[in-house]
Amino acid sequence: MTDRQEFTEPPQFDLSILTYDEFLRFLFDRKIVDDCIERDQYFFGGAVLFNADNPRQLVENLTTMFGSVKLLLSRFSAPQISQGLQELFDPMGPAVERILLSSNVPRANRQECFRSIGRMYTEVVVEWPEETIPSIFEMLWHAIGMEFWFEISRRLTSSLSSEDSQKLDDMFEVLREMLLSPHGLCQHFALHGLGHVRHPDGRRVIQEYMDRLGPDVSPSRRLWMEQCRDGTVM
Repeated sequence: MTDRQEFTEPPQFDLSILTYDEFLRFLFDRKIVDDCIERDQYFFGGAVLFNADNPRQLVENLTTMFGSVKLLLSRFSAPQISQGLQELFDPMGPAVERILLSSNVPRANRQECFRSIGRMYTEVVVEWPEETIPSIFEMLWHAIGMEFWFEISRRLTSSLSSEDSQKLDDMFEVLREMLLSPHGLCQHFALHGLGHVRHPDGRRVIQEYMDRLGPDVSPSRRLWMEQCRDGTVM
């Protein structure tokens, strides 16, 4: 008979214990690592479980950070900031969208965080200093929308709770405001986000946007917008 193997609790990582300045330095005061697996190890070491004992504090740090990206660009390089944001929403890392959508976060805090994300796009991303826009800005709302609907499907419910409807409405309002931006880049990211958030009014809003554009849109671009409208965009 062999000895029973002793179970060892996997190491955990809790971003909510960091002060705001520690949070910034942890995310952005880093060398650039191109390989995603090496980058995960570089950021989180052996941690395999991620939690937030104080989710409200983490969301407050996120809100302040998203609203301060323009200022942070004078402290950290653009690649450092995009790399840190990429790690925050990495499904193999903290995936902070799970915490942001948690019922443990008051609606008012979540709303303000959504709004600060929207302001980051309308005020900063549209003037991003790198020639190529980092992929995290394409995928951020994708990650939030996918996490929202994943949690709904896990509960096997055919209808949204009042709290779920509020979350959906709050995401939609920010994305709708982004779509009103005069910057085509911001409009693009808003369309992509609306395609993944899949609010009941999203189809109408995107169709009205397409109608305003008229026929002067390439077939491939129109097909992509139709996928956003129909909630099938990748």
